[in-house]
Amino acid sequence: PSPQSPPPSPQTLAYIGDSVYELLVRTTLLYPLRKTSSYHDDVVRLVRAEAQSRVLKAVVDMGLTDEEASVVRRGRNAVKRSPPRFGSSSSSASAAAASKGPGMYQDSTSLEALIGHLYLTDPEGDRTREVMETVRGEVVRMQEEGEGEG
Repeated sequence: PSPQSPPPSPQTLAYIGDSVYELLVRTTLLYPLRKTSSYHDDVVRLVRAEAQSRVLKAVVDMGLTDEEASVVRRGRNAVKRSPPRFGSSSSSASAAAASKGPGMYQDSTSLEALIGHLYLTDPEGDRTREVMETVRGEVVRMQEEGEGEG
């Protein structure tokens, strides 16, 4: 973004961050090589709000700058409604998501907003690399644990 441009909204940051996060997950799962179709379930599991909530906790635990904490707060506050699967439902998977409430979805949007912010403001910077390595490490841990399989 140019210095004259207004800063992107938290929703816009999350929109960009969502793509960057999914690309990171896809490239992290690339090796060992396997059939492309076999990646799908793992990628979907790791880009869901439940996984992103866990990743946000790891990123927050590493320590955020004041600016990053502000982006995370703005991302959390930008969530007006949770997707239907975080509401009431008769399926056990949806019921489990609903029991965690909209906070999990807010965490997901916060993480995406932070990633979008870092990507747009300093894609090659040391801090961006540091945060993305923390994200990648948590994705690898969840993949190894098979988190979310059920």
